[in-house]
Amino acid sequence: MFGLILSAKLLTAQTLTGEISAPDGSPVPYANIALYQNLSGKLITGTISDTTGKFSINVSKNQELNDLMIVASFIGMINDTLRYKDFEGKSFLNIQLKPDDNLLDEISVTAFKSPMKISGGSILASVEHSVLSKMGSLDQMMNRIPFVSAKDGNMTVFGRGDAVVYLNGRKVLDKNILKQLSPNQIKNVEVITDPDSKYGSDINAVIKITAKNPSEGLGGNFSLKSEITNQLGGSVYARIIYVKNKWEVYASADLTAAHYDYDYFDKTDFLNNNYLLESNVTDKYSCKYICPAAGINYSFSDDSNIGVRSVSMKSYETNDYVGSLRHFTNQDLDFEDLTRDYNHSEPVISYLMFYYTKKLKNTALDFSNNNVFGKRPRTTDYTESAAEIFQNYVTKYRVNSFLLDFDTRFSKKFKLNYGAELTLTNDKQDFDFSTQNVETDLSSSSSERKQTLSGEYLNAKFSFEKFSFDLGLRYEHTIYDYYDQGIKDKDFCRTYDDWLPSYSFKYSPNSDISFSTGFRTTIKRPRYKQLDGKLSATDKYSYTLGNPLLQPYYRRSFNNLIKIYDFAIISSFENRKQYMSNDYFSDGEKLISRYCNLKNFWKNTIGAEWSSEFGFYEPEIEVDYSHQYLSGTFADKEIDYKTPVWEFSVSNGFSLPYDMFLSIDLGYSTKGHDVFDYCFETWESCASFSKEFKGGFSLTAEYEGFLVPKYEKSETKLGGFCFNSEETSFVREFSVTLSYVFNNKRLKYSGNKTSSEINRLDK
Repeated sequence: MFGLILSAKLLTAQTLTGEISAPDGSPVPYANIALYQNLSGKLITGTISDTTGKFSINVSKNQELNDLMIVASFIGMINDTLRYKDFEGKSFLNIQLKPDDNLLDEISVTAFKSPMKISGGSILASVEHSVLSKMGSLDQMMNRIPFVSAKDGNMTVFGRGDAVVYLNGRKVLDKNILKQLSPNQIKNVEVITDPDSKYGSDINAVIKITAKNPSEGLGGNFSLKSEITNQLGGSVYARIIYVKNKWEVYASADLTAAHYDYDYFDKTDFLNNNYLLESNVTDKYSCKYICPAAGINYSFSDDSNIGVRSVSMKSYETNDYVGSLRHFTNQDLDFEDLTRDYNHSEPVISYLMFYYTKKLKNTALDFSNNNVFGKRPRTTDYTESAAEIFQNYVTKYRVNSFLLDFDTRFSKKFKLNYGAELTLTNDKQDFDFSTQNVETDLSSSSSERKQTLSGEYLNAKFSFEKFSFDLGLRYEHTIYDYYDQGIKDKDFCRTYDDWLPSYSFKYSPNSDISFSTGFRTTIKRPRYKQLDGKLSATDKYSYTLGNPLLQPYYRRSFNNLIKIYDFAIISSFENRKQYMSNDYFSDGEKLISRYCNLKNFWKNTIGAEWSSEFGFYEPEIEVDYSHQYLSGTFADKEIDYKTPVWEFSVSNGFSLPYDMFLSIDLGYSTKGHDVFDYCFETWESCASFSKEFKGGFSLTAEYEGFLVPKYEKSETKLGGFCFNSEETSFVREFSVTLSYVFNNKRLKYSGNKTSSEINRLDK
């Protein structure tokens, strides 16, 4: 722990401004500063320091300055209080915040007008003691943060795409952990909309979630959740942590069982052959899942840690598709048959991570070694009448990555971040099959992919008063080898050298106005199963073909984030080079889908958000617009796929007496194109109620689809085919969660570097 210096200057009779910095001169972002009435203790207003450590507080003209006191707080430090006599007549105030190992009676000031703050390219949400902590679930809380969408632990940022999530400094490898996290356990959330290159070459957005502070002794949390869709499911999660002196040990376990039935209608029109296939299918899904985790951390000092953590996941997943199939020729029904496609898999995956951190004068070092081992056996059994196609897949993989990161601060205004990565990946897929009364082009295969990725990066950060400028460059050298039946196939082996630049410019004149603009190049490599060249069957008439020559997809984007008082605007204009999608062709009555790279196209997005507070009522309105510029061929004609999509959402929060909270959220999306898919309008609605009890207990009830049930419909016109898909089950979901927290803590440190290579595996 380190001390902090708060410098506050009274510029006018009614404005307090200042800057928070660490003893080494580095700025301290997102510290809490609050203004209280000295006699009554009533909160007047408050703010959070921006990314450069600066803040300002406006005082009402009729407020007596001699009746003021300032409370400054920061994570892991003892709060310090200044009364009027402490800063009367002074142009500068120096406040030393001392470390607090026990963190007793901490005051986190987030109850001012909005718990949200946008500074530069980041959105910060102070959750503790705010309305956000009363949300029914983590997903619902994240959906209240501007431009963030969350569902079942998967999070996206509008205009940026999928976000990588960090919890207490460590990358989240299992999204089910997030599903068990209650908002009242969270201290703050930071959404980085323009991350620098240290996070990885394929990262477009980062979400950092910080739970409440650690304290000595034993602590933990437990949650029990029951879900009802059209069947009953549920989950149990438990975690314990023991902290004593320099040692910290934790263990957790997650048990989940899920069951549901979804109904679908699909239609495929073979335009060139005058064939038409229609099917009505019910997906009877079942999943059982267990995830134990454990770790240990030893702190040599406040600035030096070493530790190890392990995570294992085992699941049993079944999709039983039961339905009927109709075959038409020239709109005349040829035959109708009953079908069943039974899919079963039992994936298992293990993570083992070592880390070491050390601070040497003005340089912080972070080293981690991550090992991933996994296996995914999967079988599919498709039957109709006397015909049958049985397929057996076995995927095995391992990843070993070494990551080294340095942060060196040369002065208060200049810092360098630099590092290197070495990741070794091996992915092997075996496939065999059997058929009965059906002819296919399937063949047994065994393929293997080996990749060596080495990368280096450098980020320079400059700050001058109200301005800051970041300049970054990442270089990656990738050697990719492909083996078929154990023999190296040089036609499919490749070597890549990628230079990925980035920059951002940020201007924050005060806490109410912020502007950020930047450019970033990212790369998304194909998943390993997409690179497997085998042919596999979906059913008797539909097949999927891998593509060993599939190229990486490059995204070059210009990004902006603006805040003006209660309004926020986010935008991006991106070029998609070699975007990965599906192409279709036919072999008689067989439809074959093949992964391919598209020609370059552009996409622009813009979103606007407004939120405020009116006593017990807190509304939020968000409007998003996206428009792509893509063309393709359908029925031997060039057509455009560029119908824009508008999305509207309204969130209504009501703070009720007795620590109760009610939230009603509504969403609507218009028709429009997403690559080649034409998606029809959709409605969303969710209501939740939460109640906090004494002793660490809380109860949450959530009802998704209470106004309009879940419903999705899309149409795809491409090449010589037209596909229509419609979900016809109209599902509503109701869940109840009971949580218990005792002596709540978060892990001190668990290593924050993990290779993105694991996202390409068939887990």
